[in-house]
Amino acid sequence: MPNIGKTPNSFLSNHQVETCFKSSGHAFVSQRHLNTYMVLSANSVSSTQLRDFNHHMVEFLRYSTGNPASYVYTLENDTHLHLNQLLHLPDALLTDFTSLSRGWLAQCQIPSEDKTLKHFPIAHSGSDADPILYLKVGLLNRLRYILKGCDASTASGFGINAKPQGIVAGKRCGCSQSSQFLSPEFQSHARYATLKIAWGDPHSRTFIPIFPVPEIRSQVHDRTQS
Repeated sequence: MPNIGKTPNSFLSNHQVETCFKSSGHAFVSQRHLNTYMVLSANSVSSTQLRDFNHHMVEFLRYSTGNPASYVYTLENDTHLHLNQLLHLPDALLTDFTSLSRGWLAQCQIPSEDKTLKHFPIAHSGSDADPILYLKVGLLNRLRYILKGCDASTASGFGINAKPQGIVAGKRCGCSQSSQFLSPEFQSHARYATLKIAWGDPHSRTFIPIFPVPEIRSQVHDRTQS
């Protein structure tokens, strides 16, 4: 969940961006792939409120699945402070998540309007989808979008179209565990080989491909409307 500090900063660092990619890869290999894109946006929302909402969400997923929540988030402040997040949300929990999230907003005193909280399925993330297509198009494109608040030098190394996202006090991004990402045991997973095919060798400097991918916004549908 967001760990909001006090030091203002203007960009995501190269280390932060790389860690978010590795965490996403960890989630995929662990069979808790990031399949949902969530945006929490409201006028005059504070970083504390975003942190509290995320705490509710992470605890709900941990309790409901019996596993740590898998997620990547960024805070942006281009026009107002808001949260972008990719997370693993099992289809079986979608109804409960949608219902409970309204209560979390109220508990965090975040004004609830039609566009306050929206979540979308990430393209090609379904259980019957091609995992290579998911990694090379769906997940990669969505990661590049939420990590666009990095500096130009970092952006060029990850194929990101950088765009300033304002000043944020404290940590601009965070993600779930990825500390075991390069361990021998982790690399024995069958899905690790799939990740290498799509994104390159995690041990190399060319781990994250910088080739362009097609825009996928037109392919997603708002889950809250279904």
